[in-house]
Amino acid sequence: MRQAPLNYLVTVVLGCLLWVGTALFAGQQIGDAVVLQAMTTTQFVQTYEGVLAGAAVLGVLGCVAWYVYGSREAAAGRLADARRTWTLLLTAEVVVAAVALLVLVFSFRAESLTAANFAEMLVLLLLQTALLFWGCSLAFSPRAVEYIPWGRR
Repeated sequence: MRQAPLNYLVTVVLGCLLWVGTALFAGQQIGDAVVLQAMTTTQFVQTYEGVLAGAAVLGVLGCVAWYVYGSREAAAGRLADARRTWTLLLTAEVVVAAVALLVLVFSFRAESLTAANFAEMLVLLLLQTALLFWGCSLAFSPRAVEYIPWGRR
């Protein structure tokens, strides 16, 4: 499963499955649970799903960038650089989740959402970005860099 294109395909499938869970199912539950004042439930869910779709694409692209980087011959000879690159990509995924949350906060500023609602959204965004990146890099990293992700040593 560490060979291209299988790792790429599995990552895309996992990203899509996560999006279905975090955007479609959880989005509908959140939309039904909150009291909306300025938007309809449909508008709320569509905005939420759109932001999570963007985060999902960036989560998968982070994994693809890691696979491409790890496939290069130079990565095997420079494991300290590979470790920094992996950490940078993981940090970028966390930043993507935070920015996506800010977009949601700004989009729903007229609504009466609680901090718990936004905390739930942040957890779902982190699942879609950082946790997807960590899990896929843990399971599907190319052989040269397979021991770089945290928890693999």
